[in-house]
Amino acid sequence: MTIAIAAVSLPDDVFVCVSDRMISFDDISPASDDAAYKIFGMHPDWMALFAANDISAAWPLLLTVRDKMKGVQFDLEDVQGFFSDAYTQAIQQEFLDKKLRKLGYKSIEEFRKEGRADLDRQFFDLTRELEGSQIDVQFIVCGFDSRKSARLFQVDSPGYAKSCELLRYAVIGSGYHMAMASLRRKQLNLSLPSIVYRLLEAKFSSETARGVGKQTTVVLKSRDGHMVLDEETIEQLRAIWEAVNKVPDPEEAIGLLQAKLTVKSDP
Repeated sequence: MTIAIAAVSLPDDVFVCVSDRMISFDDISPASDDAAYKIFGMHPDWMALFAANDISAAWPLLLTVRDKMKGVQFDLEDVQGFFSDAYTQAIQQEFLDKKLRKLGYKSIEEFRKEGRADLDRQFFDLTRELEGSQIDVQFIVCGFDSRKSARLFQVDSPGYAKSCELLRYAVIGSGYHMAMASLRRKQLNLSLPSIVYRLLEAKFSSETARGVGKQTTVVLKSRDGHMVLDEETIEQLRAIWEAVNKVPDPEEAIGLLQAKLTVKSDP
């Protein structure tokens, strides 16, 4: 799958977006570690990161939303609505193509209008199946609304959006648990340099998860523009992280335990 992480700094409200670039193929063929960028600019003020088992399912949703976000500013409710509508459209189109066209229906509307009379009980089975349909894609969406306020939310199938603004960060993908464990191991310092390092630390930690590649993308977005962190700096930070992980246990703690731990034979 993948790892995608986003956070917003204080007090300057700069979004830091981190992801891998791996695409895997369900063990059919070797995974490609440097195959796709998973951070997508939908609008000058808004970006999205995605995680999906099938990358081909993510792009149509992103393109649908991007097409609705041309030329004007948008508020949180607008962008959440665009994603919800895109999920609905994609789910219905997939169900139409896979299930209904072979039964002679050219649209979901035609199926809903005529299916009950045509199909009897099969209509209700298909309706329940349609209502339970999902697309296995998640998004983190971040950007600035019409008042230039920083907004951060996550979208899950079938288009459910939830705010991530209380924590000021979000994580999705198969590396979720490892990344979250890293982020939660100590309190986040929300200054920009610290946020960049801690998100990279979480990404590096998640690389043991299935489907998470080593190649890393880091994009920073402010109200005025964006920057992409260079590969050399990312690898320098990886080396620092690896060195920190090799630091031995505190001598004071080991000495205390050596003095206290005496295991006696049971009587």
